[in-house]
Amino acid sequence: MAKGKKDPKEIWDAISEDPSVKQETSQSLWENIDQRIQKKERAKRKKRKSMLLILPVLLLGAWFIFQPKNVEEQYTFVTMNNRDTVYLKDGSHIIMEPFSELTISTEFGSSIRKVAFRGKGYFDIAKDKNKPFQIDAMDFDVEVLGTKFDLIQTDTDHRVQLFEGKVKINKDGNTTYLMPEEAWCFKAGSTQKHYMLPSAKRTFKFDHTELAIVLQQLEESYQMKIAYPDSLKDKVVSGAFSGNFEDILQIISFPLDLKPTRINEQQYRLK
Repeated sequence: MAKGKKDPKEIWDAISEDPSVKQETSQSLWENIDQRIQKKERAKRKKRKSMLLILPVLLLGAWFIFQPKNVEEQYTFVTMNNRDTVYLKDGSHIIMEPFSELTISTEFGSSIRKVAFRGKGYFDIAKDKNKPFQIDAMDFDVEVLGTKFDLIQTDTDHRVQLFEGKVKINKDGNTTYLMPEEAWCFKAGSTQKHYMLPSAKRTFKFDHTELAIVLQQLEESYQMKIAYPDSLKDKVVSGAFSGNFEDILQIISFPLDLKPTRINEQQYRLK
């Protein structure tokens, strides 16, 4: 113990044994305690000041550590109740249907051509064999060199319809290649489908095939629905039929005295 300082225990014992020193020793005891309290308070204040000086440095360091590096600036185009066309610097253009969204990086065209798209749009892409045009369509990716196609990306419908050129689609590790007048689609709860557009011209051959099987093959090939009288399902069809979907349907219906009627974009009725 430092010279001149009294041990609190000695002071307490002195008070207990000699009441005459009670007042003097009590005063010394409280002074000793007060000095210790003040010393601790000074230490706390010094520590708080040190933390106040260190905290800004730590926060500044954290800002530099977590600050994103090389963040690309992006532009987003959104259509509301109207249709709009976006022209890209590579010569491509995109016709966006209402309630669609297109996001483009300011780096577009320098080394890659990549965009993100949601909604419905018609893409007319300028050809560049060294820089494929890539589309992030959320649930799937599309890659083209130069082509024209429709892309649909909504909550319930994911579809690509190709008119010119070639398209590569990647979905869940599966790759699908489309040729002109072919299409690809995916719906929640169903498998991916690769089929022909109604405008695609093909040749079908049947040899004494029941009408039900013939129409089923057309439905699967073009992803269309065909309603017809149940009484004719066992009728037999033979021959080679060439043309687009409507042409073939007309040829098959004629000998059966049926007339194809279009109900909507994906449904026909024979009556």
